Amino acid sequence: MPHKNTLPLIILLHNFLVSLSQSIGSPPEIITIGGVLSSKIAQNEFEKSVNNLNLLNGRINLHFNSTSIIMDPNPIQSAIKLCDNVVSQGVQVMVVSHPPGGDSQPPISVSYTCGFYQIPVIGISARDSAFSDKNVHPTFLRTVPPYFHQADVWLELLKHYGWKKVIFIHSMDEEGRMILSRFQALAEKEDISVEETIKYEAGDNSFESLLTAIPSFESRVILLSATKEDAENIFEEASKRSLLGEGYVWIVSEQAMKATNVPIGALGLELFNATAENVHIKDAVTIIGKTIRSLFKNDNLTTVSDVSNSCKNRKSSGETSGKIIYRGLLKERLDNAITGQITFNNDGDRLNPIYYFKNRQPMGIVPVGYFGNKEAMVPALDISDNITWPGNINTKPKGLNIVTHLEVVTLEAKPFVHTRLRSEGGPCGTDEDKFELPCNHVNMSTSKFEVQEGHKG
Repeated sequence: MPHKNTLPLIILLHNFLVSLSQSIGSPPEIITIGGVLSSKIAQNEFEKSVNNLNLLNGRINLHFNSTSIIMDPNPIQSAIKLCDNVVSQGVQVMVVSHPPGGDSQPPISVSYTCGFYQIPVIGISARDSAFSDKNVHPTFLRTVPPYFHQADVWLELLKHYGWKKVIFIHSMDEEGRMILSRFQALAEKEDISVEETIKYEAGDNSFESLLTAIPSFESRVILLSATKEDAENIFEEASKRSLLGEGYVWIVSEQAMKATNVPIGALGLELFNATAENVHIKDAVTIIGKTIRSLFKNDNLTTVSDVSNSCKNRKSSGETSGKIIYRGLLKERLDNAITGQITFNNDGDRLNPIYYFKNRQPMGIVPVGYFGNKEAMVPALDISDNITWPGNINTKPKGLNIVTHLEVVTLEAKPFVHTRLRSEGGPCGTDEDKFELPCNHVNMSTSKFEVQEGHKG
């Protein structure tokens, strides 16, 4: 591996050799990768990552260029700048992040534009479920999983602890519906049931009646999918109703784990390198380079000359190099990525991500294990035994409300069970006979008398 200080010199030498090859032989195929990123620092990392691709081409006559802009928070302006400053450079594939300042605004306009012109785009921060809809975002892939894929990890956690019945609390927006739907589909195969589904309006400030029925359910395992703000209100109401104490289990989403009042004993998730933009830029560019080299090497792609430098006359139908590159990305696998193995499902969603398990303990939120591994050959779960559970205890809860009071119903069956009459309103048993059993007053529809103590004949 070249020393980092020699890389600029090597890149200059490579560019010189590319220019020389153009003058004495067939020119290389130019692949331009576009970027819509959050900052100048991200742009510099993007340019460096693309330049590094040129050191790995071997005998394949390719040359990678980069062009990028900083995302405009205004979606309309973002689309206009994308066409004027990026698509105009004849890009074959895109990498998109988010606006400056850590804004979580999804890159919808960039995805719409790229989808219309069949430009594959790899998102490195968007986790909204909407981007999994290929009817709306036909060329979108991502190096981060959508939020609703947390259901996969929840299921593995339930299997690990042997809990078979849960209460599911979620918002009624698209994110809440998606994570419930995915969980139910997965849980059914593992014989895990949802005893009760509790829905709420996202952003609602009143949760007084939301949790009322929970004590009456058999399950004590609560799965919560909520934003930070909604989770804070739910935790506050749960505390008032004594639902955060011993015997309960709270497994919460990544967003809910960011609440300021996460209760002691809560168990949540955190995606590995979730917001490390530069790391995802490197991984996205690397898998793009690997895919395009493979396509040219196997003659699945021989030219990208169909790419236009204008949104106005760019081809948006039929078989294009953009479609070929997109399909190639779907099939590609990067084992040595910084964020772990990168592969995509048919929706372009990242598979085999790594999650940390986080536990709210008296001293704060601490990591207690992980799901997945960097090789990701087989999904793996590893979690500590030193977990603090609700009620500040260290013993794993049973996950069920164990009923200790039993009611026994019987009918008169002489000579084994006798009944005796009692005066209306009188006591339901005496201490005179050791064989008498206490009873409840049950009115019989055919008699003014009531069933009395069971008596062994």
